[in-house]
This record gives sequence, structure tokens and C-alpha cells, in this order.
Amino acid sequence: TTSRIDEMFDRWPGGVRRMKMDTDSPSRSYLKLEEAFSYLGREPQPGETVVDLGAAPGGWSHACLKRGARVLAVDNAPMKIDHPQLTSLRHNGLSFKPDVPVDWLLSDMLVPPGKVISLLRNWVGKGWAKHIVFNVKIPQEQAYRALVPLLAYLAGTGVEIRLKQLYHDRREVTGFGSF
Repeated sequence: TTSRIDEMFDRWPGGVRRMKMDTDSPSRSYLKLEEAFSYLGREPQPGETVVDLGAAPGGWSHACLKRGARVLAVDNAPMKIDHPQLTSLRHNGLSFKPDVPVDWLLSDMLVPPGKVISLLRNWVGKGWAKHIVFNVKIPQEQAYRALVPLLAYLAGTGVEIRLKQLYHDRREVTGFGSF
């Protein structure tokens, strides 16, 4: 059958998942999230709620809005997109707490790995989101050493969160998981 033939071939030759840019997206960071969704095997659905921390200028929010999700974009900087299902909040993403649990947490903030651990302690540890995609900025030198505490934290959570340097990442790795 066709499905058995399709299973034999990798949709991504050489394992490189090079995504196509959406010309309506305000930034290339859109590509990182599209690639992360392809690895996660799940993406926001119509009616689901997404919190996008470090959202400006709006690349990740755009990816979710075009799928029909409701997005709360949290950033001190202004968004470059406008949409009826987008609520923009000028606030520090590290201190933001949702009123109720949400379907998705997205985070692409320019913070060190230790701050990401603090963020995850709340969002994963307290069950504030069902699905998560986040970026961890890594330093130029001793990149692996900077990630060791994060890897140790993730191993102790009991949930499966994968870290991967994606094709569209620069000096960062992306984490993703569902629980």
C-alpha cells in the first residue's frame, strides 16, 4: 500500500528539516518553531491557547495564529503583527504566570540556561502547559558545560523533553515535549 511505501522514505533527506519561510511572518524565528513542530509531531490546533514568552516581533505567534490557536504574546518589546486571536501583553516573560493552565508554552527569550531552568520549574513542575517548545541560548565557549545543569534538571522531571540543535537554530538548542 502507499502508506507502507511512504514509511520507507524519510520526508527530510539527510535528516535536515529545512523549512519554508512564510512571507507574512515578521521574523525568521518562525522557521525554528516550524521545525520544532515537525520533530514534536504535534502543533497547536484551532481553539487551543498558546502563551508565547519573548514573543516580539511575532514569528512564533504567527505560526500559531495561522493554525487557528489563540495566542497571548508576552514581551517588553512591541509586536509587529496584529490578529483578532492575538493578545499582546508588555511584560517580562520570566515573571509571567498564567491565570489558568494553557495548551502551549512557547519561549524564545534571550536568557541564559539557568533562567530557562527557573522558567521550566514553574511551567513543567506546576503543570501550567500541556505542550512546550523553548529555546536555550548557549554561550560561544563551553556550550555543553552550560547545558549540563539543564540536562540534569530535565532528567529529574520525569517527563520527556527533548533537546536538539535544529537546522534553523543559531547559537541555541530547542527543547520540546508534551505531558
